[in-house]
Amino acid sequence: METLRKHRVLLALSLLLVSIIILYSGLKLKVQTDKPSYMINETITAELTLVNQMPFPLPYTAYTKIDAEVYVNGEKDNKGWGAFVTPASQIFLVPRGEHNIFMPIKYTPKEAGVVEFVFKIYSSGGVKTIRKMVEVVDS
Repeated sequence: METLRKHRVLLALSLLLVSIIILYSGLKLKVQTDKPSYMINETITAELTLVNQMPFPLPYTAYTKIDAEVYVNGEKDNKGWGAFVTPASQIFLVPRGEHNIFMPIKYTPKEAGVVEFVFKIYSSGGVKTIRKMVEVVDS
């Protein structure tokens, strides 16, 4: 009888773990730009987006701070953006679809090469870093 009870508990815990993995795998953070390549002096707009791929709302750990940096050909640019967020609760529900979670940032490159946007999202669960590279070509 005790063995059957242990198996039930183990099965319940396994199902709970699988459910959590499935739920959280439905959420993705990404940086979006309107195109993959730009010209020198053309303004690039980058947006940090949270995507819920499931057909129902999913829970997400509330973020408390977001920082954005720009690197040009591997060198950090002096520009930077940041925001402190006061969450209403520790967890919120993300509706289905794409949702911009940080103001769009704009950057105008002055030289050809690779521009990399780096967003850091701080929450009680730690820090997540999301990157996006775009190519800048000479006219």
